Amino acid sequence: LPARYAAVAALGLTWRWFYYVPTTLRAWLDRHEPGGRGEGEGYARALWLRCYAPYAALNFGLLPAAFLPLGPLAALSALANSLGAEALTNLHTFCVVGPNHTGDDLYRFTERPASKAEAACRQIAGSANYACGSELVDFAQLWLNYQIEHHVWPDLPMLRYREAQPKLKALCAKYGVPYVQESVFARVKKMAAVAVGAASMKRASSFTRREDESPSAAPSRA
Repeated sequence: LPARYAAVAALGLTWRWFYYVPTTLRAWLDRHEPGGRGEGEGYARALWLRCYAPYAALNFGLLPAAFLPLGPLAALSALANSLGAEALTNLHTFCVVGPNHTGDDLYRFTERPASKAEAACRQIAGSANYACGSELVDFAQLWLNYQIEHHVWPDLPMLRYREAQPKLKALCAKYGVPYVQESVFARVKKMAAVAVGAASMKRASSFTRREDESPSAAPSRA
């Protein structure tokens, strides 16, 4: 178990390299080089030559080397700062992106939704919000603290999420739709527990209820 938690921490420190770089490259290839995306040698070569190598050479090679006229210690200090900034940036994005849909209080579904209404309810029951409300809080969390509202209204401008959030939360409370909102730190802990196998997400085949059912009985467990 400690080794699994260490692996999650290592993933967090290298999150953009393992997640955003490959997915962004695939999206770029799909748009600019249709049919050339692939998953074999060509894609791996593009991943290294177009992404990893230039980025690493610039940030961990050329920029620290520019401080060599000031001495080896200055260059090493610049390298340490670059590596530290890279790790913190990766950890920050990992902590605000990863927990949005992971936790033992969130649902995963095994079948397609039966209607648009059920699809909307699934978006809510399978997502989590963080603390909301101020410019600083929203910016620090990249507006991913309104993940539920984003999934219900994917085209809504970010600044409108703050207006919609309390109304949607009240609507969910009225009709018994699970609406999960906790601090980002609590969500990171729950995400890590699922990632290492210490907890499991809820699973359901559907998300509907009859008029005579209580809200707590809404999800039909698979």
